[in-house]
Amino acid sequence: MNTKKRIIYIVLSLSVAGIFVSCQNRQTEAGTEAKTEISIDFSSSNGKVKPLHGVNNGPLVLGVNADLNVYHSEAGFPYTRLHDPRWPSPDVVDIPVIFPDFDADPDDSSNYHFKKTDDYIAPIIANKSAIIYRLGTSIEHHTQYYIHPPANFDKWTKICINIIRHYNEGWADGFHYNIKYWEIWNEPDLNARMWLGTKEDYFRLYETAAKAIKKHDPTLKVGGPATTGVKSPIVEPFLAYCRDHSAPLDFFSWHSYGTIPHQIALDSRYIRSLLDEFGFTKTENHLNEWHYLTSWEEVGPPKEEVEKYKDMREKFAKTVGPVGAAYTAAVLMHLQDYPLDVANYYSADTNPYGMFDVFGAPSKTYYVFKAFNQLAKMDIRVDCTVSPANDSVICCAGVSESDKKGVFLVSNYSPDGKSYLLSFKNLPATVSTVQYEIYRIDDTKDLELIENKQIKPDNSINLNLPPYSVSMVVLKEI
Repeated sequence: MNTKKRIIYIVLSLSVAGIFVSCQNRQTEAGTEAKTEISIDFSSSNGKVKPLHGVNNGPLVLGVNADLNVYHSEAGFPYTRLHDPRWPSPDVVDIPVIFPDFDADPDDSSNYHFKKTDDYIAPIIANKSAIIYRLGTSIEHHTQYYIHPPANFDKWTKICINIIRHYNEGWADGFHYNIKYWEIWNEPDLNARMWLGTKEDYFRLYETAAKAIKKHDPTLKVGGPATTGVKSPIVEPFLAYCRDHSAPLDFFSWHSYGTIPHQIALDSRYIRSLLDEFGFTKTENHLNEWHYLTSWEEVGPPKEEVEKYKDMREKFAKTVGPVGAAYTAAVLMHLQDYPLDVANYYSADTNPYGMFDVFGAPSKTYYVFKAFNQLAKMDIRVDCTVSPANDSVICCAGVSESDKKGVFLVSNYSPDGKSYLLSFKNLPATVSTVQYEIYRIDDTKDLELIENKQIKPDNSINLNLPPYSVSMVVLKEI
Protein backbone atom coordinates (compact mmCIF):
# COMPACT_ATOMS: atom_id res chain seq x y z
CA MET A 1 0.00 0.00 0.00
CA ASN A 2 1.40 3.41 -1.01
CA THR A 3 1.31 6.23 1.52
CA LYS A 4 1.24 9.93 0.81
CA LYS A 5 4.56 11.58 1.40
CA ARG A 6 5.43 14.04 4.03
CA ILE A 7 8.28 15.00 6.37
CA ILE A 8 7.16 14.58 9.91
CA TYR A 9 9.05 13.79 13.04
CA ILE A 10 7.04 10.91 14.42
CA VAL A 11 7.84 9.56 17.82
CA LEU A 12 6.41 6.10 17.52
CA SER A 13 6.17 5.66 21.28
CA LEU A 14 5.54 2.59 23.31
CA SER A 15 4.86 -0.50 21.40
CA VAL A 16 3.91 -2.47 24.46
CA ALA A 17 4.93 -5.13 22.17
CA GLY A 18 8.48 -4.22 21.39
CA ILE A 19 8.41 -2.97 17.85
CA PHE A 20 10.99 -4.38 15.45
CA VAL A 21 10.83 -2.28 12.30
CA SER A 22 12.23 -3.24 8.89
CA CYS A 23 12.15 -1.07 5.80
CA GLN A 24 10.21 -3.23 3.41
CA ASN A 25 7.36 -2.78 0.99
CA ARG A 26 4.59 -4.68 2.78
CA GLN A 27 6.55 -7.90 3.26
CA THR A 28 7.93 -9.67 6.30
CA GLU A 29 11.49 -10.98 6.43
CA ALA A 30 10.30 -14.50 5.66
CA GLY A 31 8.19 -13.28 2.74
CA THR A 32 4.92 -14.03 4.53
CA GLU A 33 2.17 -11.49 5.04
CA ALA A 34 1.74 -9.73 8.36
CA LYS A 35 -1.25 -10.84 10.40
CA THR A 36 -2.76 -7.43 10.99
CA GLU A 37 -2.38 -3.80 10.01
CA ILE A 38 -2.03 -0.65 12.06
CA SER A 39 -2.78 2.64 10.37
CA ILE A 40 -2.31 6.24 11.50
CA ASP A 41 -4.55 8.85 9.90
CA PHE A 42 -2.94 12.28 10.19
CA SER A 43 -6.00 14.08 8.87
CA SER A 44 -8.29 13.02 11.73
CA SER A 45 -7.83 14.76 15.08
CA ASN A 46 -8.97 13.41 18.45
CA GLY A 47 -8.21 16.57 20.42
CA LYS A 48 -5.19 16.29 22.68
CA VAL A 49 -3.42 13.43 24.39
CA LYS A 50 -4.53 13.45 28.02
CA PRO A 51 -1.55 13.66 30.41
CA LEU A 52 -2.62 10.78 32.63
CA HIS A 53 0.89 9.77 33.69
CA GLY A 54 0.61 11.21 37.18
CA VAL A 55 2.01 9.35 40.18
CA ASN A 56 1.97 9.07 43.93
CA ASN A 57 4.88 10.50 45.94
CA GLY A 58 7.99 12.48 45.17
CA PRO A 59 11.66 11.79 44.48
CA LEU A 60 13.04 12.35 48.01
CA VAL A 61 12.72 8.76 49.23
CA LEU A 62 13.92 6.15 51.66
CA GLY A 63 16.50 3.78 50.23
CA VAL A 64 20.18 3.07 49.81
CA ASN A 65 21.75 5.74 47.58
CA ALA A 66 18.31 6.43 46.09
CA ASP A 67 18.18 9.80 44.32
CA LEU A 68 15.17 9.89 42.02
CA ASN A 69 15.02 13.57 41.12
CA VAL A 70 16.47 13.20 37.62
CA TYR A 71 14.16 10.28 36.87
CA HIS A 72 11.11 12.24 37.99
CA SER A 73 12.18 15.20 35.89
CA GLU A 74 12.65 13.09 32.76
CA ALA A 75 9.26 11.39 33.14
CA GLY A 76 7.47 14.74 33.46
CA PHE A 77 4.82 13.50 35.87
CA PRO A 78 1.97 16.02 35.50
CA TYR A 79 0.51 15.33 38.97
CA THR A 80 2.02 14.02 42.19
CA ARG A 81 -0.33 12.81 44.89
CA LEU A 82 1.08 12.69 48.40
CA HIS A 83 0.03 9.50 50.17
CA ASP A 84 2.14 6.91 52.00
CA PRO A 85 5.29 9.00 51.48
CA ARG A 86 8.39 7.11 52.59
CA TRP A 87 6.28 4.11 53.49
CA PRO A 88 6.50 2.08 55.74
CA SER A 89 7.86 4.79 58.05
CA PRO A 90 6.34 8.07 56.83
CA ASP A 91 7.95 11.12 58.39
CA VAL A 92 6.43 13.76 56.08
CA VAL A 93 3.05 15.04 54.83
CA ASP A 94 0.83 13.23 57.35
CA ILE A 95 -1.00 15.43 59.86
CA PRO A 96 0.29 13.51 62.92
CA VAL A 97 3.82 14.16 61.65
CA ILE A 98 3.35 17.86 60.98
CA PHE A 99 1.23 18.47 64.09
CA PRO A 100 2.28 15.68 66.50
CA ASP A 101 0.55 16.92 69.68
CA PHE A 102 -3.16 17.12 68.97
CA ASP A 103 -3.72 18.76 72.37
CA ALA A 104 -1.51 21.72 71.39
CA ASP A 105 -2.74 25.09 70.15
CA PRO A 106 -3.38 24.86 66.37
CA ASP A 107 -2.96 28.63 65.98
CA ASP A 108 0.60 28.58 67.35
CA SER A 109 2.99 27.99 64.45
CA SER A 110 5.64 26.63 66.83
CA ASN A 111 3.51 23.50 67.29
CA TYR A 112 3.94 22.56 63.61
CA HIS A 113 6.92 20.59 62.28
CA PHE A 114 7.04 21.62 58.64
CA LYS A 115 10.74 21.32 57.77
CA LYS A 116 10.85 17.70 56.55
CA THR A 117 7.70 18.10 54.49
CA ASP A 118 9.03 21.38 53.08
CA ASP A 119 12.11 19.54 51.86
CA TYR A 120 10.01 16.67 50.53
CA ILE A 121 7.72 18.90 48.49
CA ALA A 122 10.43 21.20 47.10
CA PRO A 123 11.72 18.91 44.29
CA ILE A 124 8.17 18.09 43.21
CA ILE A 125 7.46 21.78 42.77
CA ALA A 126 10.81 22.25 41.01
CA ASN A 127 9.80 19.54 38.53
CA LYS A 128 6.57 21.47 37.81
CA SER A 129 4.38 18.58 38.94
CA ALA A 130 1.01 19.66 40.35
CA ILE A 131 0.57 18.37 43.89
CA ILE A 132 -2.52 16.59 45.18
CA TYR A 133 -2.11 16.85 48.94
CA ARG A 134 -3.80 14.10 50.93
CA LEU A 135 -4.83 15.48 54.32
CA GLY A 136 -4.81 12.65 56.83
CA THR A 137 -2.45 9.80 57.49
CA SER A 138 -0.70 6.89 55.79
CA ILE A 139 -1.78 3.28 55.78
CA GLU A 140 -0.99 1.09 58.80
CA HIS A 141 -0.80 -2.59 57.94
CA HIS A 142 0.30 -3.78 61.36
CA THR A 143 -0.43 -0.91 63.76
CA GLN A 144 -3.27 1.44 64.59
CA TYR A 145 -1.54 4.58 65.83
CA TYR A 146 -3.16 7.32 63.73
CA ILE A 147 -6.07 5.89 61.75
CA HIS A 148 -8.81 6.66 64.26
CA PRO A 149 -11.22 9.54 63.61
CA PRO A 150 -9.87 12.85 64.97
CA ALA A 151 -11.02 13.58 68.51
CA ASN A 152 -12.25 17.01 67.40
CA PHE A 153 -13.29 17.51 63.78
CA ASP A 154 -13.21 21.31 63.97
CA LYS A 155 -9.71 21.36 65.45
CA TRP A 156 -8.47 18.84 62.89
CA THR A 157 -9.90 21.04 60.16
CA LYS A 158 -8.15 24.12 61.56
CA ILE A 159 -4.86 22.20 61.40
CA CYS A 160 -5.59 21.34 57.76
CA ILE A 161 -6.27 24.99 56.94
CA ASN A 162 -3.01 26.05 58.57
CA ILE A 163 -1.14 23.47 56.48
CA ILE A 164 -2.80 25.02 53.43
CA ARG A 165 -1.81 28.48 54.64
CA HIS A 166 1.79 27.35 55.07
CA TYR A 167 2.14 26.01 51.53
CA ASN A 168 -0.03 28.52 49.71
CA GLU A 169 0.00 31.74 51.73
CA GLY A 170 3.44 31.89 53.33
CA TRP A 171 2.20 31.28 56.89
CA ALA A 172 4.84 30.12 59.40
CA ASP A 173 7.77 30.93 57.09
CA GLY A 174 5.97 29.08 54.33
CA PHE A 175 5.51 29.23 50.59
CA HIS A 176 3.23 30.36 47.80
CA TYR A 177 2.99 27.10 45.87
CA ASN A 178 -0.65 27.51 44.87
CA ILE A 179 -1.43 23.83 45.54
CA LYS A 180 -4.97 23.42 44.22
CA TYR A 181 -5.97 19.87 45.11
CA TRP A 182 -6.65 18.91 48.76
CA GLU A 183 -7.92 15.40 49.44
CA ILE A 184 -9.58 14.50 52.73
CA TRP A 185 -8.25 11.18 54.03
CA ASN A 186 -7.59 7.99 52.09
CA GLU A 187 -9.61 4.78 51.81
CA PRO A 188 -11.97 5.25 54.76
CA ASP A 189 -13.60 2.02 53.56
CA LEU A 190 -10.45 0.04 54.46
CA ASN A 191 -11.25 -0.84 58.05
CA ALA A 192 -8.47 -1.62 60.53
CA ARG A 193 -5.78 -0.25 58.18
CA MET A 194 -6.94 3.25 57.22
CA TRP A 195 -10.04 4.17 59.25
CA LEU A 196 -11.32 2.90 62.59
CA GLY A 197 -14.52 4.90 62.56
CA THR A 198 -17.83 4.33 60.83
CA LYS A 199 -18.58 5.55 57.33
CA GLU A 200 -20.85 8.19 58.91
CA ASP A 201 -17.89 9.42 60.97
CA TYR A 202 -15.93 9.90 57.77
CA PHE A 203 -18.80 11.63 56.00
CA ARG A 204 -19.07 14.15 58.85
CA LEU A 205 -15.30 14.73 58.86
CA TYR A 206 -15.36 15.26 55.11
CA GLU A 207 -18.24 17.72 55.33
CA THR A 208 -16.60 19.67 58.14
CA ALA A 209 -13.23 19.96 56.41
CA ALA A 210 -14.52 20.49 52.86
CA LYS A 211 -16.85 23.33 53.81
CA ALA A 212 -14.19 25.06 55.92
CA ILE A 213 -11.50 24.76 53.24
CA LYS A 214 -13.79 26.17 50.54
CA LYS A 215 -14.82 28.99 52.87
CA HIS A 216 -11.16 29.77 53.52
CA ASP A 217 -10.30 29.78 49.82
CA PRO A 218 -13.06 29.10 47.27
CA THR A 219 -10.48 28.63 44.50
CA LEU A 220 -9.12 25.45 46.05
CA LYS A 221 -10.33 22.04 44.89
CA VAL A 222 -11.36 19.68 47.67
CA GLY A 223 -12.26 16.03 47.26
CA GLY A 224 -12.18 12.41 48.30
CA PRO A 225 -12.84 9.78 49.49
CA ALA A 226 -10.12 7.77 47.68
CA THR A 227 -12.13 4.53 47.87
CA THR A 228 -10.54 1.11 47.50
CA GLY A 229 -12.58 0.57 44.33
CA VAL A 230 -15.58 1.71 42.35
CA LYS A 231 -17.82 -0.93 43.94
CA SER A 232 -16.96 0.09 47.49
CA PRO A 233 -20.06 0.13 49.71
CA ILE A 234 -19.41 3.74 50.68
CA VAL A 235 -19.40 5.21 47.15
CA GLU A 236 -23.10 5.89 46.70
CA PRO A 237 -23.78 6.73 50.38
CA PHE A 238 -20.92 9.24 50.25
CA LEU A 239 -22.30 10.90 47.13
CA ALA A 240 -25.77 10.99 48.64
CA TYR A 241 -24.42 12.52 51.84
CA CYS A 242 -22.49 15.23 49.97
CA ARG A 243 -25.58 16.02 47.89
CA ASP A 244 -27.96 16.11 50.85
CA HIS A 245 -25.61 18.16 53.05
CA SER A 246 -24.35 20.46 50.27
CA ALA A 247 -20.77 19.34 50.92
CA PRO A 248 -18.34 20.58 48.25
CA LEU A 249 -16.95 17.86 45.98
CA ASP A 250 -14.59 19.24 43.35
CA PHE A 251 -13.09 15.82 42.62
CA PHE A 252 -14.07 12.26 43.41
CA SER A 253 -11.14 9.85 43.90
CA TRP A 254 -10.99 6.06 43.65
CA HIS A 255 -8.45 3.25 43.28
CA SER A 256 -7.90 0.20 41.09
CA TYR A 257 -5.46 -2.71 41.33
CA GLY A 258 -5.92 -5.37 38.67
CA THR A 259 -4.84 -7.01 35.43
CA ILE A 260 -7.45 -5.94 32.85
CA PRO A 261 -6.64 -2.55 31.29
CA HIS A 262 -10.07 -2.10 29.75
CA GLN A 263 -11.77 -2.66 33.12
CA ILE A 264 -10.19 0.49 34.54
CA ALA A 265 -11.56 2.41 31.58
CA LEU A 266 -15.04 0.99 32.13
CA ASP A 267 -14.78 1.83 35.83
CA SER A 268 -13.99 5.44 35.00
CA ARG A 269 -17.15 5.60 32.91
CA TYR A 270 -19.16 4.05 35.75
CA ILE A 271 -17.92 6.68 38.23
CA ARG A 272 -18.68 9.46 35.76
CA SER A 273 -22.23 8.18 35.39
CA LEU A 274 -22.68 8.03 39.17
CA LEU A 275 -21.37 11.56 39.63
CA ASP A 276 -23.80 12.84 37.02
CA GLU A 277 -26.66 10.85 38.52
CA PHE A 278 -26.11 12.41 41.95
CA GLY A 279 -25.88 15.90 40.47
CA PHE A 280 -22.09 16.32 40.52
CA THR A 281 -21.80 17.03 36.81
CA LYS A 282 -18.81 19.33 37.25
CA THR A 283 -16.93 17.11 39.71
CA GLU A 284 -13.61 15.82 38.35
CA ASN A 285 -13.04 12.07 38.09
CA HIS A 286 -9.72 11.02 39.68
CA LEU A 287 -8.16 7.56 39.60
CA ASN A 288 -5.44 8.38 42.09
CA GLU A 289 -4.07 4.91 42.83
CA TRP A 290 -3.61 2.15 40.25
CA HIS A 291 -1.13 -0.63 39.66
CA TYR A 292 -0.81 -4.04 38.01
CA LEU A 293 -1.78 -6.72 40.53
CA THR A 294 -3.21 -10.21 40.07
CA SER A 295 -4.55 -10.39 43.63
CA TRP A 296 -3.85 -8.95 47.07
CA GLU A 297 -3.43 -12.47 48.41
CA GLU A 298 -0.57 -13.13 46.01
CA VAL A 299 1.57 -10.35 47.47
CA GLY A 300 0.15 -10.48 50.99
CA PRO A 301 2.29 -11.73 53.87
CA PRO A 302 2.11 -15.49 54.45
CA LYS A 303 -0.15 -16.39 57.31
CA GLU A 304 1.47 -19.69 58.18
CA GLU A 305 4.70 -20.85 56.60
CA VAL A 306 7.56 -18.37 56.67
CA GLU A 307 9.05 -20.10 53.63
CA LYS A 308 6.37 -18.44 51.54
CA TYR A 309 8.31 -15.19 51.82
CA LYS A 310 10.93 -16.58 49.47
CA ASP A 311 8.61 -15.93 46.53
CA MET A 312 7.71 -12.36 47.48
CA ARG A 313 10.57 -10.72 45.60
CA GLU A 314 9.59 -12.42 42.35
CA LYS A 315 5.89 -11.60 42.82
CA PHE A 316 6.52 -7.91 43.40
CA ALA A 317 9.07 -7.83 40.57
CA LYS A 318 6.40 -9.07 38.16
CA THR A 319 4.18 -6.07 38.94
CA VAL A 320 6.81 -3.66 37.57
CA GLY A 321 8.53 -6.02 35.10
CA PRO A 322 7.63 -6.58 31.42
CA VAL A 323 4.09 -7.76 32.21
CA GLY A 324 3.42 -4.85 34.55
CA ALA A 325 4.96 -2.43 32.06
CA ALA A 326 2.79 -3.72 29.21
CA TYR A 327 -0.28 -3.41 31.41
CA THR A 328 0.67 0.11 32.46
CA ALA A 329 1.10 1.33 28.89
CA ALA A 330 -2.20 -0.27 27.86
CA VAL A 331 -4.04 1.47 30.70
CA LEU A 332 -2.59 4.87 29.81
CA MET A 333 -3.83 4.44 26.25
CA HIS A 334 -7.21 2.93 27.06
CA LEU A 335 -8.07 5.83 29.34
CA GLN A 336 -7.58 8.36 26.54
CA ASP A 337 -11.11 7.62 25.32
CA TYR A 338 -12.84 7.55 28.69
CA PRO A 339 -14.10 10.27 31.07
CA LEU A 340 -11.13 10.41 33.44
CA ASP A 341 -9.56 13.75 34.39
CA VAL A 342 -6.55 12.80 36.52
CA ALA A 343 -4.67 9.54 37.14
CA ASN A 344 -1.91 8.81 39.66
CA TYR A 345 0.03 5.56 39.43
CA TYR A 346 1.03 4.00 42.76
CA SER A 347 3.83 4.80 43.11
CA ALA A 348 6.96 6.67 42.01
CA ASP A 349 9.14 5.91 45.00
CA THR A 350 10.95 2.94 46.55
CA ASN A 351 8.14 1.22 48.44
CA PRO A 352 7.32 -2.35 47.31
CA TYR A 353 4.69 -1.03 44.87
CA GLY A 354 7.04 1.65 43.60
CA MET A 355 8.64 1.92 40.18
CA PHE A 356 12.10 2.06 41.78
CA ASP A 357 13.90 -0.41 44.02
CA VAL A 358 15.52 0.51 47.34
CA PHE A 359 18.76 1.34 45.52
CA GLY A 360 16.99 3.85 43.27
CA ALA A 361 17.15 1.67 40.16
CA PRO A 362 14.17 2.23 37.81
CA SER A 363 11.89 -0.61 36.75
CA LYS A 364 10.40 -1.42 33.34
CA THR A 365 7.29 0.47 34.40
CA TYR A 366 9.27 3.67 34.95
CA TYR A 367 10.45 3.59 31.34
CA VAL A 368 6.84 3.32 30.17
CA PHE A 369 6.15 6.62 31.92
CA LYS A 370 9.27 8.17 30.46
CA ALA A 371 8.22 7.14 26.95
CA PHE A 372 4.58 8.12 27.47
CA ASN A 373 5.78 11.58 28.44
CA GLN A 374 6.95 11.98 24.84
CA LEU A 375 3.43 11.21 23.63
CA ALA A 376 1.91 13.64 26.13
CA LYS A 377 4.05 16.46 24.74
CA MET A 378 2.36 16.26 21.37
CA ASP A 379 -0.11 19.02 20.47
CA ILE A 380 -2.70 16.95 18.60
CA ARG A 381 -3.92 13.41 18.96
CA VAL A 382 -4.64 11.66 15.64
CA ASP A 383 -6.52 8.50 14.78
CA CYS A 384 -4.75 5.20 15.17
CA THR A 385 -6.43 1.93 14.21
CA VAL A 386 -5.58 -1.75 14.68
CA SER A 387 -7.28 -3.96 12.10
CA PRO A 388 -8.73 -6.37 12.88
CA ALA A 389 -9.41 -5.17 16.41
CA ASN A 390 -7.52 -7.05 19.11
CA ASP A 391 -8.14 -6.63 22.84
CA SER A 392 -4.46 -7.09 23.65
CA VAL A 393 -3.23 -4.54 21.12
CA ILE A 394 -3.94 -0.86 21.80
CA CYS A 395 -2.58 2.14 19.93
CA CYS A 396 -2.47 5.90 20.30
CA ALA A 397 -0.84 8.60 18.17
CA GLY A 398 -0.08 12.28 18.48
CA VAL A 399 1.69 14.98 16.48
CA SER A 400 3.26 18.34 17.13
CA GLU A 401 2.96 20.50 14.04
CA SER A 402 5.24 23.23 15.34
CA ASP A 403 8.06 20.78 16.07
CA LYS A 404 7.24 18.42 13.18
CA LYS A 405 7.02 15.59 15.67
CA GLY A 406 4.53 12.86 16.37
CA VAL A 407 4.00 9.93 18.70
CA PHE A 408 2.52 6.53 17.97
CA LEU A 409 1.74 4.21 20.84
CA VAL A 410 0.90 0.54 20.42
CA SER A 411 0.53 -2.07 23.14
CA ASN A 412 0.58 -5.85 22.92
CA TYR A 413 -0.44 -6.87 26.42
CA SER A 414 -0.23 -10.54 25.59
CA PRO A 415 2.03 -13.57 26.13
CA ASP A 416 2.04 -14.09 22.36
CA GLY A 417 4.16 -12.27 19.83
CA LYS A 418 2.36 -10.57 16.94
CA SER A 419 3.19 -9.06 13.55
CA TYR A 420 1.78 -5.92 11.93
CA LEU A 421 2.21 -3.63 8.98
CA LEU A 422 2.24 0.04 9.93
CA SER A 423 0.83 2.41 7.34
CA PHE A 424 0.35 6.18 7.26
CA LYS A 425 -2.71 7.86 5.79
CA ASN A 426 -3.28 11.41 4.52
CA LEU A 427 0.27 12.71 4.69
CA PRO A 428 1.09 15.66 2.39
CA ALA A 429 3.40 14.72 -0.48
CA THR A 430 6.39 16.71 0.71
CA VAL A 431 8.83 14.13 2.02
CA SER A 432 11.52 12.15 0.27
CA THR A 433 13.26 10.37 3.17
CA VAL A 434 12.48 9.71 6.80
CA GLN A 435 14.93 8.81 9.54
CA TYR A 436 13.63 6.49 12.24
CA GLU A 437 14.99 5.36 15.59
CA ILE A 438 13.55 2.50 17.62
CA TYR A 439 13.81 2.25 21.40
CA ARG A 440 12.60 -0.86 23.18
CA ILE A 441 11.42 -1.90 26.62
CA ASP A 442 11.36 -5.65 27.12
CA ASP A 443 12.78 -8.28 29.44
CA THR A 444 16.35 -7.28 28.56
CA LYS A 445 16.12 -3.63 27.45
CA ASP A 446 15.08 -0.41 29.16
CA LEU A 447 14.02 1.99 26.41
CA GLU A 448 17.33 1.39 24.63
CA LEU A 449 18.06 2.25 21.00
CA ILE A 450 17.91 -0.91 18.92
CA GLU A 451 17.65 0.42 15.36
CA ASN A 452 18.42 3.62 13.45
CA LYS A 453 17.70 3.71 9.69
CA GLN A 454 16.15 5.64 6.82
CA ILE A 455 13.07 4.79 4.78
CA LYS A 456 11.08 6.22 1.91
CA PRO A 457 7.61 7.47 2.89
CA ASP A 458 5.89 5.01 0.57
CA ASN A 459 7.46 2.08 2.42
CA SER A 460 5.36 0.32 5.01
CA ILE A 461 6.96 -0.67 8.27
CA ASN A 462 6.87 -4.25 9.41
CA LEU A 463 6.32 -4.46 13.14
CA ASN A 464 7.15 -7.58 15.07
CA LEU A 465 5.65 -7.27 18.54
CA PRO A 466 7.17 -9.65 21.08
CA PRO A 467 5.18 -10.61 24.15
CA TYR A 468 4.87 -8.00 26.89
CA SER A 469 7.23 -5.34 25.57
CA VAL A 470 7.28 -1.62 24.93
CA SER A 471 9.03 0.39 22.20
CA MET A 472 9.40 3.97 21.13
CA VAL A 473 10.10 4.71 17.47
CA VAL A 474 11.24 8.19 16.45
CA LEU A 475 10.78 9.38 12.85
CA LYS A 476 12.24 12.61 11.58
CA GLU A 477 12.61 14.28 8.25
CA ILE A 478 16.00 14.53 6.63
